[in-house]
Amino acid sequence: MFEKIKKIFDFIYLKGVAIGVTVAIIIVIGALLKNSIIKLINPTETPDNVISKETKSQNQIDSQHLKTQKIESDKSRWSLLGLIVHETEKTTIICDYQDGIAQSSNPNVVRMFAEGREHFLKKEYPQAISLYDHCLEIESDPEKRGAIHIQIGICYYFLGENEKSVNSYTTALVEANRADDKEGIAGTYTNRGNAYAKLDQYDKAIADYTKALDINPEYAIAFSNRGNAYSDSGNYETAIADFTKAIEINPRLVEAYYNRGTAYSGSGNYETAIADFTKAIEINPR
Repeated sequence: MFEKIKKIFDFIYLKGVAIGVTVAIIIVIGALLKNSIIKLINPTETPDNVISKETKSQNQIDSQHLKTQKIESDKSRWSLLGLIVHETEKTTIICDYQDGIAQSSNPNVVRMFAEGREHFLKKEYPQAISLYDHCLEIESDPEKRGAIHIQIGICYYFLGENEKSVNSYTTALVEANRADDKEGIAGTYTNRGNAYAKLDQYDKAIADYTKALDINPEYAIAFSNRGNAYSDSGNYETAIADFTKAIEINPRLVEAYYNRGTAYSGSGNYETAIADFTKAIEINPR
């Protein structure tokens, strides 16, 4: 086991990895070392038999610290339907609505949406929202209006104004249903689920992810995000099943490995957690 840990640190040193993944691995390795020391001191006892209440409490603190570090250092655990890929924040966004809006018959919508996109890229979210609002004043096509509302919802999401984000996604769902845009409906349910999760409304989040999966049963990101909601609410077994399904659909979905590793860690399965963190590093060493 110690040789395995050494290899992981060698890999981290040689490749360089995201801070969040490294912190997660170090915390899990610490738990593994703790259990190994217990076995060395008293081989007849299992770690569960001899860990004190204080140690178990510390494990809970470590798990919460891991979760906090992961959220702060890598926002990729909640994947969004939307605009672009934020490499600096590793936010996976799976669709670019710029192309769809570019087909608008109104050149002013095309221009203002493009300007809003530039503000979004600069993280100037209030300015982006203002321009998107102007787009809505003159755009009548429900599919494009839905796309604009999604962008507004994403801006509010990054601003931490998640109730407004929920409202924007709810309006986007109305427009997407008017347009009978199944892909847009599934993606919007997934985004609204993210906003509900940020509000700690996990039941509503899970319900939205499930609606997305009812529309598209092969929606890997919806499985991964639903797994996050289950994991954050302490249901690690169901979370692991969702992450595993996401990986079966998309074996390159780094977030699913990363988050499944956290769920394994939360359930005390540290060696399997390290294996998932290592796989995440192999897919995306940055």
